[in-house]
Amino acid sequence: MHRPQVRRFLAVLLVGTLIVLATLAPLSSAVGTHPGLQGQAQDYPARLGYGAFLLVLMLTVPALILGAFWWLPARAPRLLSIPHADYWLAPERSARTREFLIDHGSRMGMLTVLLVAGMHLIVFMAHAVVPPRLPVLPFAVLMFLYCTGLSLWLMRFYKEFRLPGEGNR
Repeated sequence: MHRPQVRRFLAVLLVGTLIVLATLAPLSSAVGTHPGLQGQAQDYPARLGYGAFLLVLMLTVPALILGAFWWLPARAPRLLSIPHADYWLAPERSARTREFLIDHGSRMGMLTVLLVAGMHLIVFMAHAVVPPRLPVLPFAVLMFLYCTGLSLWLMRFYKEFRLPGEGNR
């Protein structure tokens, strides 16, 4: 295995997948999704279809994110859009840059898994009442946490690729 961060990504992916699998069976055969303005479900896909879609989403999107952060620096570094790319992709710094990108891609993958698993748990909680109703507070907390995580991820990304001596601009 390449890096500890990638191992953490795989562990989070496994836990997220197990959470989804463990909570699918108790859902009704038609899963209420797409809440309207009043929080009531607007669509009712079959549980099997919902579960399949969710698992494909959870397994492919984070893997594609990590794959891009893994593949691009090694195979097509000029396609990367990083600040001061010429400096950070210079031969003497490219290995360190690649390591950071793989680690950071792992973090984004984990954040994505947590978002998908969190949204599923909110759908699961919505089915505690009939008809299913979106629990607004957990949804708002999840969105706040995701946006905070994404903001921190972006700040870390741009901080990493400052030129030496740029300080705290």
